Amino acid sequence: MSILLCFATAIILNFWGKQGRVSTCSPKEAVCAVALSWIIAAILGGFPLYIGGYVPTFLDACFEAMSGFTTTGSSIMTSTAIDTMPRGIAMWRNETMFLGGMGIVVLVIAIMPFLGLNTARLFKAESPGPSLEKTSPRVKEMAGSLWKIYVGVTIIGIFSLMALGLDFFNATTHVFAAVSTGGFSPHSASTAYFASPAVDFCLAFLMLFCSLNFSVHFFALKNRSLSAYKDSECRFFFAVVAIAVAIVTVTLLRDKTYTSLFEAFHQAFFHVSSLISTTGFVSADYGHWSHVCLFTFLTVMMIGGCAGSTAGGIKCIRFQIAFKGIKAQLANTMHPNAVYTVRQNGEPVREGYLLSIALFIVLYFSFWGIAILLSCMCGND
Repeated sequence: MSILLCFATAIILNFWGKQGRVSTCSPKEAVCAVALSWIIAAILGGFPLYIGGYVPTFLDACFEAMSGFTTTGSSIMTSTAIDTMPRGIAMWRNETMFLGGMGIVVLVIAIMPFLGLNTARLFKAESPGPSLEKTSPRVKEMAGSLWKIYVGVTIIGIFSLMALGLDFFNATTHVFAAVSTGGFSPHSASTAYFASPAVDFCLAFLMLFCSLNFSVHFFALKNRSLSAYKDSECRFFFAVVAIAVAIVTVTLLRDKTYTSLFEAFHQAFFHVSSLISTTGFVSADYGHWSHVCLFTFLTVMMIGGCAGSTAGGIKCIRFQIAFKGIKAQLANTMHPNAVYTVRQNGEPVREGYLLSIALFIVLYFSFWGIAILLSCMCGND
């Protein structure tokens, strides 16, 4: 039923726009196309959940699909509904995250070269970060290269989890959630269902890998060298992870939440990896942990992954350049006649770029504050 409805929608849109096709699009049209693509994907993606009767309303179905495609990971489904849903529906629920991880539009550009549009603007409109280095002079080839890496990591992850004892279904659904940094699980207990540190560590490495810029992975494979990971943003990301893991591990041992160093490190490393990548997997009820741990989790969740990754958040590169800009501004205040240049990977950063990053961060926290206010008005603490 869902396939027929999607196919009918595609035919209608195809004929509707047939007379107005052009070889290029303006920046405004590109942004509009990307936004509408996500909305339509959520509506069509919700059909299986609603038609099958697995959610009470069509709005709930659209919410669940939008949460999947945007790799947000929020769910309106109860624990009982998650644990009892058929495997086909559970697989589709996680597949929405896999398809949305690299971006709906990037997927379309990669597999549908007959579009004939100037896809560079579409690609830019959906780029997950302030900048995305070109891995290829052609956007279609670049989208294809990124998807090849994405699929390759997914296949490696599935075989790795199967080697650790998971069946194909559980391995596939959890790898889909890890590489897309979405976090859906066919079990209400999430990864705690397996009670396996080995599975947690495997998923943690997948989440961290996909939190790095996929262009860096491309150049590392192309040059057959790990020197690409010396990128300034990568170093910043690893430093944040190391500091956060150290803080949480020490706090868990201090509070005697865990008496074993290995178990404390295991839980700290897994949850920091899960939250800085904005995945949301859980292997323990950290809601009862110290406020130091909770504040650390909130901080890394807002920082997020690198630009050009599947992870969410503000992105490491924005924080990194913002800190450098603050440092340069303070130095300039102390020495007005001196000239200080903000650099990233040895290259000077344009002032306009600094301004756009500052505005983005202000906008992010503005939306955050408004959302908190609206949530409180709805009766939440």
